[in-house]
Amino acid sequence: MLKAVIFDCDGVITDSEISRFRHLKKLAEERGHFGLDERKHMKFLIGKKSRDTLTHVFGGKISEQVIEQIVEKRRQDWEDCPEKFITEMRGVTAVCEKLGKKYTLAVASTASRKTVDATLRHLGLAEKFKIITTGDDVSNTKPNPEIYLKTLQKLGLKADECLAVEDSNSGINAAKTAGIKIVALKNELYNAYGCEADLSKADAVISGLDELIGITEGIK
Repeated sequence: MLKAVIFDCDGVITDSEISRFRHLKKLAEERGHFGLDERKHMKFLIGKKSRDTLTHVFGGKISEQVIEQIVEKRRQDWEDCPEKFITEMRGVTAVCEKLGKKYTLAVASTASRKTVDATLRHLGLAEKFKIITTGDDVSNTKPNPEIYLKTLQKLGLKADECLAVEDSNSGINAAKTAGIKIVALKNELYNAYGCEADLSKADAVISGLDELIGITEGIK
């Protein structure tokens, strides 16, 4: 019996991947690190931490100290002025309102707790999510299942009592490895940047969050 729905944040609750990349690029260039290319490197950011993207692109050319400065500045900017970076995913407020009356809603995001909290407050959704697990709570990022296993622990539920909503390969793999049924939200961003997610492992695929209502109603 379905008891909880677990949402990823970037790409599911918010449509913020492009603004996150451009902000990261700006901060890197301000510190003398050029080379982040939106067309080439967007796929390395989607579903991953900013730190991992910087390490992948620049390797040993960027110090750990500078990475920490960039990550902290990005986080602070988002917390101070979330409206500059965050766009609500179409339909998310109505979907959370309806699902929240029947199921426990949770977030499993590799972003920091402060960033997730600022995002949910800005969208007016903070009270809708009873359980929030972030990158601050785990040692391993998606596709490692740790964040979902931790969320199940917090919920006090079994994997077959939950449904996850993801949009990236790493998120889909993390949820599946944890044994959770997964609904994949198609994100046109992937097509635009030539990094279309492999949705074949998902139990269902939707084009909009409003379709999630019907899927949950069909789960016994």
